Amino acid sequence: GTFAGNDPTPNANLTSFESMISGILGYTVDLEFYAKWDQGEGYEGSGDLTVTPNNDLLSGTWTTGDPISLYSVKGANQYALYWVDPADTSGTWSTEHLLNNGGNIPAVSHISTWTLVDGNDPGDPNAPVPEPATVVLMGIGLAGIVGFRRMKGK
Repeated sequence: GTFAGNDPTPNANLTSFESMISGILGYTVDLEFYAKWDQGEGYEGSGDLTVTPNNDLLSGTWTTGDPISLYSVKGANQYALYWVDPADTSGTWSTEHLLNNGGNIPAVSHISTWTLVDGNDPGDPNAPVPEPATVVLMGIGLAGIVGFRRMKGK
């Protein structure tokens, strides 16, 4: 999605940002800041992030040392969020979803990245899934064993 304002800085409290992402995804997430590239200022954060912009500063590539889950592209007074699913270590970015006050696509200001520390994704094949049908079948099986023993005892 595209949002007005500024994405969270590395030192910001991520609670409201995580709440917004959780609302978009439909499940609770816990994010950790990975790294940030600022056009003209360089890199910030503990993660290994390399950003290579094209000459026009409207698009380029990103590479990380570890898989990331989310990145934002900031330009003018908007930023666009991109969920990386499954988490990956490289990709492309663009400011095409952003507009400046003149209605033009702005040059990139910075790119920020985050990793998913914890999440309860209902579509995650590794997430624990309650099995109510298994419990019901086991209950029916136990009731059948009890019933069979009672009939056999008579």
